[in-house]
Amino acid sequence: MEQSQRTGIARGGLSFMLAAVVIFAVGATGTYPSDGLLAALVVLGVAIVVASRLLENPMLAAVWFAPIVAAIVLFLQQDTSSENLVTQSVVVGAIGVAQVLFSQVGR
Repeated sequence: MEQSQRTGIARGGLSFMLAAVVIFAVGATGTYPSDGLLAALVVLGVAIVVASRLLENPMLAAVWFAPIVAAIVLFLQQDTSSENLVTQSVVVGAIGVAQVLFSQVGR
């Protein structure tokens, strides 16, 4: 696996881990994932990708997908309890950790 592929996989894993933090925060506070919150997360993701392109910042390029992943998961889990959101955050975080670990395989 080439370095650019490993970097892309690791960035995706980082996005999933950050999305897990957002999902956990919503679930732990018992906040209902309203349409306004979902829209704000999508707008934040778009703003981050635009800023990463304008500033040519690799760190922003690594995390732009996190708010969008969080919005998708929260939208799909809109009618569930906050305990399920906490559980879902663990699943999303585990996917992120697995991606980061996979990016290190075959170095």
